Amino acid sequence: MAHTLGILGGDRRFQLLAAHFQEAGRPVLTAALGLPDDRDPLSLAASCDILVLPLPLTREGKTLHAPLATAPVPLSEDLAAALAGKTLLGGGLFSLAKAPPAWQALSFTDYSADEAFLQGNAVLTARTALPELLLHTPGGLPGAEVLLLGWGRIARALAPLLESLGASVTCVARRPEARLAIARAGFAPADFSIARPFHALINTVPAPAVGEALLSRQSPETLLLELASAPGGFDRSAAAALGLPIHDAPGLPGKRAPRAAARLLYSTLERMIP
Repeated sequence: MAHTLGILGGDRRFQLLAAHFQEAGRPVLTAALGLPDDRDPLSLAASCDILVLPLPLTREGKTLHAPLATAPVPLSEDLAAALAGKTLLGGGLFSLAKAPPAWQALSFTDYSADEAFLQGNAVLTARTALPELLLHTPGGLPGAEVLLLGWGRIARALAPLLESLGASVTCVARRPEARLAIARAGFAPADFSIARPFHALINTVPAPAVGEALLSRQSPETLLLELASAPGGFDRSAAAALGLPIHDAPGLPGKRAPRAAARLLYSTLERMIP
């Protein structure tokens, strides 16, 4: 049985994703993507039995993440009812915690939780973070002291890239076994009690991780780079009181490398969609 595929909302990655499916010979309908053939969201939901929704699905819990749409797409009860019973694939489903009950009741497959996607996205995030660092680190990376907070996929991909550009990299982790893994990878391990100056602090932990004790040791020129999703890891009140701006850069693959990010999305969804 042939299934009708729709893409509802999203950024430039999802425009390119639609093109990938079409080039592979799979017809795809779209809505809220800023494309000439876009349908109305309710019409799309009624016409398709498989729908791909954005990453993240929503940012504030009131509208679909659809920055290219001609008008906001509310997370309405009518749209939720039209989507009910369909095969739904969405990303960053943690964002549904702020959504209306009708949306929280929908059944989604989270493509952003796929391990191959997570690994590929971590590599893209690490590569797209480098221009941010080069642009905002006074004096560049050679010889720079960089503190990388967290030892997840992104940090493991980013640390060797930083080292290859001449930075001295210290990596922070809570668990002793993670600090052992950091040392085995050839980097200086530390726990979250570390409090000394660095040229750059890079956070990859999506939870409070960097407080006043560490921030108060930094100079006004220290780069605070936030790669984690909200709420991030920096104590924003402490940073503001100390006059330290935070450079927010979550979701870099979609912003800086949409073509590569779209290819990753396509390879992930191709395995999931009947």
